[in-house]
Amino acid sequence: MLGDRTAPNARPQKLVSIILPLRDGAETLAEALESLLTQTWQHIEVLVVDDHSRDASPEIAQRYALGDRRVKVIASSGHGIVAALRTGVEAARGEYLARMDADDISAPERIEKQIRALEEDPSAALCATHVVDFGAIGEGRRRYSEWLSTIRTHEDVVRNIFVECPLAHPTYVMRRDAYHEVGGYRESPGPEDYDLLFRIWLKGFRFAVVPEPLLRWRDHPGRLSRTNIRYGDEAFRRCKRHYLLASGILRRKPRLYQWGAGKEGKWWLRHWPEGIQPCAVVDVDPRKIGQRIAGIRVISPASLPEPGDVMLVVAVGVHGAREEIRHYLSERRWTECEDYIFVC
Repeated sequence: MLGDRTAPNARPQKLVSIILPLRDGAETLAEALESLLTQTWQHIEVLVVDDHSRDASPEIAQRYALGDRRVKVIASSGHGIVAALRTGVEAARGEYLARMDADDISAPERIEKQIRALEEDPSAALCATHVVDFGAIGEGRRRYSEWLSTIRTHEDVVRNIFVECPLAHPTYVMRRDAYHEVGGYRESPGPEDYDLLFRIWLKGFRFAVVPEPLLRWRDHPGRLSRTNIRYGDEAFRRCKRHYLLASGILRRKPRLYQWGAGKEGKWWLRHWPEGIQPCAVVDVDPRKIGQRIAGIRVISPASLPEPGDVMLVVAVGVHGAREEIRHYLSERRWTECEDYIFVC
């Protein structure tokens, strides 16, 4: 019998429902499914949700379903990734919900290690892993995956949550009840995984990370994250802004300052809502210091007030600047997440 192959005296494995949205994935689907059906955690169901594919991928999925009862093929109830994910969740029977894409490959022990991590921390709602890139890897993906490898703990996730989505979506494993408590995947103008992550955080749940590369994450020019506007820079900025304002972080201190008057910083200066305006913006460019940008005066780092009643939002997108600024502020007794946060 396929499914849970635990020994007679072993603790029964909880069912994990793996949601795999599918659209025109004929070239890679078989490899993805093979990696799931050989998991050391055997008690799984693989829900392949077909999002109106135009190639042979539904037929490939059906062949796997005929050969292994753990595979089920479902037609999406709508159009697009969110509709496919929600369709999969509605059909899921497992206590845990896992993600997988049709062009990625999971290590055999991936699901087992993630479930163990969640069992070790009952307050954690979501567990992710590190990744290994392969395929036609773009420079942006390479840098992103390198950064993801620095995220190892719940505290790392929280510290970096406004920088970028700090956990790779295809590695998510979630407690089903927590997923529903925060409202699940939602249609929005921005990235569905980041939106979900923010809501899990705002509800006070913890995150778990297995700091091992347990997913081979394929990159290619046609990948949705490269081609769809909901994964573009503007959509990410607006998602961050929405949840930064919703979080109440800016209300913790009576004064707001911003660091950064470059491309990213100017976006934030233009998009602060009425009633929430920085007292000043910090920049290291001597040509900007003393000027006004979006009506806000530019000061040097040396002119920053002492930490205490100031919340500093750092919006500098230059590669490598984040660690330099962290070091500068740390030396001056600023505490991250208490006195300042990064938003890029």
